[in-house]
Amino acid sequence: QEILVVDDGSSPPLEGELKQHGIDEKCRLRVIRHEKPWGLMIAKQTGGDAAVGKYIGFYDCHVAPAPDWHKETFALLRAKTRRLVVPMIGELNMDTWDEVPNGPLTAKCYINFNADFWWYDDESDNIPIISGGLVATTRAWW
Repeated sequence: QEILVVDDGSSPPLEGELKQHGIDEKCRLRVIRHEKPWGLMIAKQTGGDAAVGKYIGFYDCHVAPAPDWHKETFALLRAKTRRLVVPMIGELNMDTWDEVPNGPLTAKCYINFNADFWWYDDESDNIPIISGGLVATTRAWW
C-alpha cells in the first residue's frame, strides 16, 4: 500500500533527504514527523496507527528488501492473522547495501538481565524475543 517513514525529530528532517534521492517517485512514500524525538516505541506506535495497509511491517537499517521480499511474510500473516512475523536478517555490505553472498541469516535473538544481546538459531519456528526493529503483523491485530 505504502511506505511510511516516521521521522522521530531528525535534524535535518528526513523528508527532504528522501525526496532529494527520488524515493518518493519510486514508491508511495509518506513521511510523518515528530518535531522532537519521542523514541523508538512511540515512533512505532505513530507509524502503526497511521498505516493504511492490510499488513503493517517495521523494518530498520538491518534490512535491505530484495525483490518479492514481502511474499512469504504476507502468506504467513494470511494463514494466521494474529501473529508476528520476523524476517530472516542477512549480513549487508555497508558500501553497496547488498546482502553478502552466503552470509549468515538469522531471525532469533535473546538477551540476559544485563541487556546483553545475542543472535542464535535452532530448528523451531518459534521466536521468544524479537529484535525491536524487524516485525510484521496484520492491521486487524494491530
